[in-house]
Amino acid sequence: MTNPIIQRELISVLRQPRAWAIQLIFAAALCLLVLTVWPDSATVNLGGRQAQQLLSVFVYGLLVGLILMAPAFPAMAIVRERQQGTLTLLLTSPLTPTDILLGKISAALGFVALLLILSLPGAAACFVMGGVAIEQLAWVYAVLALVAAQYALLALFISARVKSTDAALRITYGLILVMCVFTLGPNLMLQGKMTGPMAPIGDAAQWLASVSPLPAVMHLVGHESVGSRGLAATDDPVTQYALLAALSIVAFAIGTHMKLRPMVTDRPRSKGMITDDMDKRVRRRRRMLFLVDPNRRSGSIANYENPVMMKEFRTRTFGRAHWMIRIVGSCLIVSLALMLVATMGTMWVQTSYMGGVLVIFQMGLIVLVTPALSAAVISSELESGGWVLLQMTPLRARQIVVGKLLSVAWTLTLILLATLPGYAVLLVIDEGRKGQVQEVLISLTLTSLFCLLVGAACSGLFRKTTAATTTAYLIVVSLCVVTLLPWLGEGTLFGRDFVEAALTLNPLAAGLAAMHMPGMDQYNLTPINWYFLGIGSAIAAALLWIRTWELTKPR
Repeated sequence: MTNPIIQRELISVLRQPRAWAIQLIFAAALCLLVLTVWPDSATVNLGGRQAQQLLSVFVYGLLVGLILMAPAFPAMAIVRERQQGTLTLLLTSPLTPTDILLGKISAALGFVALLLILSLPGAAACFVMGGVAIEQLAWVYAVLALVAAQYALLALFISARVKSTDAALRITYGLILVMCVFTLGPNLMLQGKMTGPMAPIGDAAQWLASVSPLPAVMHLVGHESVGSRGLAATDDPVTQYALLAALSIVAFAIGTHMKLRPMVTDRPRSKGMITDDMDKRVRRRRRMLFLVDPNRRSGSIANYENPVMMKEFRTRTFGRAHWMIRIVGSCLIVSLALMLVATMGTMWVQTSYMGGVLVIFQMGLIVLVTPALSAAVISSELESGGWVLLQMTPLRARQIVVGKLLSVAWTLTLILLATLPGYAVLLVIDEGRKGQVQEVLISLTLTSLFCLLVGAACSGLFRKTTAATTTAYLIVVSLCVVTLLPWLGEGTLFGRDFVEAALTLNPLAAGLAAMHMPGMDQYNLTPINWYFLGIGSAIAAALLWIRTWELTKPR
């Protein structure tokens, strides 16, 4: 505790109002979760079934909370020093890079440890209910501590390599989504199919799935059979995840330490040169090499084009023409890969299961990309001072809002088109699922619109991009993940009507139910979910419009 970085970072974090709000909301949500599933009568099941159900809901809720909260502050710890100009002063101080790294890590893990301590009363409630061993709770908290440490170190690793706080949050949460969800895909597809000479491929897929903490947590709460299609697990997912998490923590710490050396700030950088100012032979050669030259000066904005939209395209990294071409190329590659996966997958499992995998993949892309892009459309202008320049222009609030939203919608449309060939392959294999695919596409479109408008509304309500991005992610992820928790306790802790009412709010559950995914095919969630998403989108659009109109008024 004599390290000044620990004292400055940890105390400054705990003094922030949002840190106090996070602790309050986190503890209140866990207490409310326990009170909701606590049995009404004075008796419980002697076999401990109710206690195990309560533990599973509690642990999944705690896992989701840690995944959302643990990277929030570490993702801004180093990049904010760079933006404020204090990183150079810190690197040239008497503190060694190891001292700085230990201070940043200790401050990040100290806040996470406080969240874990706040969850202990809920764990105690599961224990006193009976049927839950103290060893099981100890293993659960050990895995959760590893999850928090791994993602906090990942956030620090990313924070040391980006130039803005919103980019740090986007990349961090994107990698977490990949590590938690997308790494499970190959094992789900190849489980029990790779035998004989192909067995090493199946083992590699199982180790890849162990990168995610979900198999380890499911094993500890007794849900290891979920998603295994009746196959018995041959390895210990807890040991595998602990090993991979420990290795990744060490790797992230070493990578962050390499970026905290004083000589990092002394590297010269090339100023570059516009293609239009180069020699004619160089320009002719670059014209032959590049389909769209990234260093070429852009032309004037036409009268029929929205100037705000064009400004977003030309100033945002993924809005530039050469990046758009890369996105389109990536979309084509993803489309071909999904077509191959869909074709191979339907030879092993039923088409409804494969369709559910496609829905989860596409919903994951929507949740990952949309809030990150839309939450910065207005808050970034307010934070950088660019909004004052917009106020000096003759643009009306409608032009600003439409231009901002169109710049995000165009990128989002390209990403959504990447996975459509997968549904086309399913229709070729099973033409009877045409109505189901149509319902899924409607759900995906409304979910995209909802996430876009919610992120834009948060962008107008907050003056900091980090606060807007974090809030947008909390709303969207809570809607897609937290509302799934009652589904885990159906029949013991929750009734059928309550579970269906909770799933009605979940766009992911609605898409899986429309595709008749096993486990969700018994619920009728559409079109009520469509109405909910439409009403939520209308409210978010109204908030965005009113807030933009207020910001355009002179002060």
